[in-house]
Amino acid sequence: PNHCATADGVRALKGQEGHALAVWELASVGVLANYAGWILGILGIYGPWAPWGGLADASFFRPGAALDAFRAMRRHRTQFVWYRVLHVLFSRYVFHNTLRK
Repeated sequence: PNHCATADGVRALKGQEGHALAVWELASVGVLANYAGWILGILGIYGPWAPWGGLADASFFRPGAALDAFRAMRRHRTQFVWYRVLHVLFSRYVFHNTLRK
């Protein structure tokens, strides 16, 4: 709920007269494209033109980010349960983000 409320608030503020905000939004992808992250990265079919991300204004790919996220999450051992390990290892959002303006 907090993420949705924040997005709604930013959209409302941007829509008000006199506010010239540059708003960036993280592009959402389907479940298959999200968890096939490493495979797509190895095949080199990432980018702002990728069919699951649509055209984007910015695309960031950082392969080492998964290792950084794994190290950070390991510090919270009680929270780093099996499904979060899988998410850190396979989710595209850990190492590749596509932003739309």
